[in-house]
Amino acid sequence: MATRSTSCRASNRNQFEYFSLRSGQTHDLEHIVCGGGFNIIGELVPYFGRLSNLPRFLDAELVGLIHPGQLLGALRLISRTGLHYPQSFPTALRAIRCGMDVGEQSGPYFMAKYEDVFHLPLAEARAALGIVCAVDLDSEEASLAWEEYR
Repeated sequence: MATRSTSCRASNRNQFEYFSLRSGQTHDLEHIVCGGGFNIIGELVPYFGRLSNLPRFLDAELVGLIHPGQLLGALRLISRTGLHYPQSFPTALRAIRCGMDVGEQSGPYFMAKYEDVFHLPLAEARAALGIVCAVDLDSEEASLAWEEYR
C-alpha cells in the first residue's frame, strides 16, 4: 500500500491549495505587519487588508474563489460586534479602515516571502514587503467586551 507524503509541497495539488496553505501560514505575520492586534477586533485588520489588496493584483475570477472565506470570517465579527458589543463597534470600524488603507495602498504582500524579513525591525520589514499606511491599532480593550476574550 502506498503512503501519501505529508510535506507541504506534496500535499498541494494546485496553486489554489498552495495559496490557501500559505495564507494560513502568514496570517499571524499579517497581524504584525498590517497593524492588527492579536485579539478578536484585531482580526479585522488582516481580513480587510486582504479583501482590499487581492482585487488590485489578481483576476476577478480568482478573487471570487478566494474571497468567500475572508468575507465570511470578517462579516461574522462585524455583525456580532455591532449587534452584541456596540461599545466596541467604533474600534471595529477603525480596524476595518486600517486594514483597507493597507490593502488599498500596499503592494501585493500576500505573495511576500516573510522569512526574508524576520531579521529586520518592523518598520524596515514593512518597507521591504511593500506595506504602507500600517497603523498599530490598539484593539485590546474593545475585544475584551467579548465575554470569551476576557
